[in-house]
Amino acid sequence: MELSKIFPIVFAAAAIFAIGAHADGQATQDIAASHLGIKLVPSHMVPVPFLAESGLPDRSPSIEFRTAEQMTQQDRLLEAGAESSIAERAGFADLEFNQGKWSYGQLVCPALPNHLFLRFMRNDGAGDTSVFSVSIPRSGEGRVRLIPIQRRGYSLFSPAPINSLTLSVFNHIRQEERAEINPGWLGTGLCYAALAGANPQSEPAAETS
Repeated sequence: MELSKIFPIVFAAAAIFAIGAHADGQATQDIAASHLGIKLVPSHMVPVPFLAESGLPDRSPSIEFRTAEQMTQQDRLLEAGAESSIAERAGFADLEFNQGKWSYGQLVCPALPNHLFLRFMRNDGAGDTSVFSVSIPRSGEGRVRLIPIQRRGYSLFSPAPINSLTLSVFNHIRQEERAEINPGWLGTGLCYAALAGANPQSEPAAETS
């Protein structure tokens, strides 16, 4: 994806840090509308703002996608240890995680290094795919969080990139990150887009004479 094409995604992602407080309340309404009877929205929080001068330049903000086989042994063990929590949260979201054959891969997000990000998918044919993202804190401080993307080819609530649940979960991930250096806005926006189901890649802007 060319850099010019990701700006709308990134700007939309950046907006979450100003509206995160509203997102929690709206997400509660989304969950209630789903008739699941389960509130998946995390507790209220104040979004973490970006600094005017980010301490971490976006030298390599692109997202890397790895298959389960390409993951490090440490990351596979971290995923294995979180499987029960993943299954529980997928059950709350009615994603039919106990049915069919699911696969997963890793979303490597340089902007948020203190979390392991995974994308789970089940493909039952054309137009019948189920997808969700998962974040697992590497330090053990925090909680496993899930972002529903699709169930049987349909968004569970509103589309994941603009879903209030996605906004709320991502704000909590940033709160848990506790990075010593504030990440760049571009890399953070790309990470948000990937967790919401996109496959974003940035390319250097073409030089003009």
